[in-house]
Amino acid sequence: MFDKIVAAGTLAVLAPVFVCCWVYAKVTGPSKAPVTTLPRLGLGGEAFDLLNFSAPADQRKTRPLVKYGLIHLPELLNVLRGDMSLVGPRPRPVRTSQSQLPIEVRLRPGMTGLWMLTPRTELTPQDIHSLDRTYVESWSLFRDIRILILTAGAVRYGWKTT
Repeated sequence: MFDKIVAAGTLAVLAPVFVCCWVYAKVTGPSKAPVTTLPRLGLGGEAFDLLNFSAPADQRKTRPLVKYGLIHLPELLNVLRGDMSLVGPRPRPVRTSQSQLPIEVRLRPGMTGLWMLTPRTELTPQDIHSLDRTYVESWSLFRDIRILILTAGAVRYGWKTT
């Protein structure tokens, strides 16, 4: 319930920004489709479509969307649909073989998480898995709120989070 209330409130406050980003992505996107979908694993290993604003491979045109994390605003719709949480393990790509589901599928994937608070150039896939495992095994609402505040500060003000 916390996720849906915060996501709905955030969408309401950022509605003008969302609309501007939608128009910008439509005009500059590679296929003129403003939103793209990526198949990801959700809770219990169920597949869902992760929503993002379109960005061409040459990101010069969509740089503002990428730089400020605005490309991920449509993920708030995933949160409202119940596909994702605001904070959680990183969304995993759908694998062809799902016989060995990772521990992270015990919780909904998140828009942000411990993996988002570490500079990406320093993270290996094993590091991300370890951070997700730590998150799953030691979840708390207080930690989620702290991660949300740190993520918002990092995106908005460029705060260092490590």
